[in-house]
Amino acid sequence: MDAGAEILAHALYLKGEIAANQQRWSEVIPPMRRILDEFAGNALRAPAEYWIAEAQYRSANYDEAEATFSRLDTEMQGGDASWLAMIPLRRAQLFAHKSDWSRAYQIATEIETRFPKFRQQYEADYLVGRCLTSQARLAEAREAYERVIRSTTGGRTETAAMAQWMIGETYFHQKEYDSAIRAYYRVESLYGYPRWQAAALLQAGKCHEKKGDWKLAVGLYAQLLKEHPDTTYAEEAAQRLQIARRQATTATK
Repeated sequence: MDAGAEILAHALYLKGEIAANQQRWSEVIPPMRRILDEFAGNALRAPAEYWIAEAQYRSANYDEAEATFSRLDTEMQGGDASWLAMIPLRRAQLFAHKSDWSRAYQIATEIETRFPKFRQQYEADYLVGRCLTSQARLAEAREAYERVIRSTTGGRTETAAMAQWMIGETYFHQKEYDSAIRAYYRVESLYGYPRWQAAALLQAGKCHEKKGDWKLAVGLYAQLLKEHPDTTYAEEAAQRLQIARRQATTATK
């Protein structure tokens, strides 16, 4: 490839990469597609195709994304570049999106072996936890979620907050309400993600309802409405607050 063509390929790749970094996904595909169409043999072809698949994924074009990621996964088998781990991760997430938990689990559990230095392994661990939860293997699921929380790269991310919340959910479904409450409280106190803090307060309130601790439930619902009034959980919290107040009043009579 002559120098001019090489410069153009890099310029196109940079244009698409900048659009991706700014999450302007509709602008990612055209320059990356030109690399595939016009520059046979260029080393940027594989990463360009990855960005096409990523843009499809982020734009909710899931069937197209799966086809592209699947083709890339086959073509790049044996490669060890760090970015290649994103391909099976996205494939597993796409299968999870379709509730094909067995296929998602199969792919997600292979990522650590294939890419032992993957900095986003915590994302794969979270997905493994979700797959195990779907199979009611709740103790194993908690182990996967704990790996997310302990991750040096992912332990303070929103994924960790989600994992901590899911730990609470596993206990809730086992009717181990005290353990669930402790797990939900950790979400509220340790992670600064309002959506999950609100979700944790709501679920903790439900646990207190199950235990007959209506005053504590009132306090949690009121806290949710005060601190997170704009979240999707506020409406249910408001409804439950009214019921919990009536129950608390009745209990004291």
